[in-house]
Amino acid sequence: MNLDDILKKPIIECACDKCISACKYRPCWGTIEDMENIIDKGFSASLMLEHCLVLEHWSPYKEDGEIENVFLLVPALRGYEGRRAPFYPIGTCTFLNKEDRCIIHKIKPTLGKVMSHNDIGSELGEHKIVAKSWYCEEGINLIERWKELVNFNDVDKIENNFREIDWFSDLKVY
Repeated sequence: MNLDDILKKPIIECACDKCISACKYRPCWGTIEDMENIIDKGFSASLMLEHCLVLEHWSPYKEDGEIENVFLLVPALRGYEGRRAPFYPIGTCTFLNKEDRCIIHKIKPTLGKVMSHNDIGSELGEHKIVAKSWYCEEGINLIERWKELVNFNDVDKIENNFREIDWFSDLKVY
């Protein structure tokens, strides 16, 4: 499967509890074109910068075997709008409203359009393909444009790492 195969998938219109729970667990990923459209519609401050090496098995590799850093813009988790994604990016999508509806439904990212409750748990391959598609000059340029629009400050990286320490302290071992 490649990005063209994903883009050819039919658009799924489902608002069942399982599909909505996906939006409450983790925002959907999209292509460079998806995020450019979202930015152009005035939602740049509602995106966040995600680093794919958080899950190393999703990262593309250079021909010589070295891991590449891949960054992509994704809908923000609530509280991370215009910032870097947390180390463990789990939480509700900022575009999900109080009625559990996507406020950017007509322009939502590709994986939000083509994935359904039948795909939950099996979408790792699609995420890897979308992530790899950002590894290009066009992706870097869009991220740089976004950083200027939201006045991005990489100090967030340090703050997010400290927040993760608090997250781990909340874990209970049974």
